[in-house]
Amino acid sequence: MKRKKILFLVATHGNEKFSISVLQKIEKECISTKLNWLIGNPKASQGDKRFIDMDLNRVAPGKKNSKKYELKRAYELQKKFNNYDCVIDIHGTPAKTGIFTIVTNSKKDNLLFASSLPIKNVVIWTSKDKFKPGPITKFTNCGVEIECGPKNSSVIKKELYKIIGDIVNNKIK
Repeated sequence: MKRKKILFLVATHGNEKFSISVLQKIEKECISTKLNWLIGNPKASQGDKRFIDMDLNRVAPGKKNSKKYELKRAYELQKKFNNYDCVIDIHGTPAKTGIFTIVTNSKKDNLLFASSLPIKNVVIWTSKDKFKPGPITKFTNCGVEIECGPKNSSVIKKELYKIIGDIVNNKIK
């Protein structure tokens, strides 16, 4: 079976930067595998704000020529996603939720991908209107979100490190 080319998206909400250090650590330690990741909302991340104009994770697929930063960024991200088999968008919450997967589009590929991840709990969060703007992963070829809480917990960061390490080291299909 061919190895999936996965893109990890972090800081889609600029105030959810906790996973950047986790991915940097994996990238530094993982010599045999290339880790593909990027910051979803760099402007908001620099200002430690959730967003600049509007919630990036509610406006996908975005608009190419929008004057609103997140609408344009969502469009740019969707184009980048075409270079990957799957996208994992990492989010954080202050709530004590642990780590779980969110499927934002319940098509077969997303459900199979979610079930292959080393995460026990899966939430299906879909819209009745498949054409209505929504989460970034709703419009990918294959994509899910990983929600982590509490996001600044060292225990959660260690658990996320192990999960992403397992994914990167091809322990999923």
